[in-house]
Amino acid sequence: MPLKAELALSSGYGWFSLSSVMVAEALGKAYGTMALSIDLLRELLAFVILYALGRWWPLVGLAAAGATAMDSSLPIIKARSVRRHRHPDGRMVGGFSA
Repeated sequence: MPLKAELALSSGYGWFSLSSVMVAEALGKAYGTMALSIDLLRELLAFVILYALGRWWPLVGLAAAGATAMDSSLPIIKARSVRRHRHPDGRMVGGFSA
């Protein structure tokens, strides 16, 4: 696989609605499908990490979640992070527990 394709596939950061379309336009439909699959698997991995490790290390799950930390992963991040990683009101600031 060419380096250009590898970099394009690994740089979606969970934003599958945009990255798969951009990769498909630049490199072809097969690479666009791979980009979508990689981003969806990244989100599933983030859910698993958040459930398994979110109580002790929530930032690990945030890193794996990428762009989804601000939408689909946010309720899980808020529920699984312990009190010391959140603001006393439970507010979320910029996708991170404050």
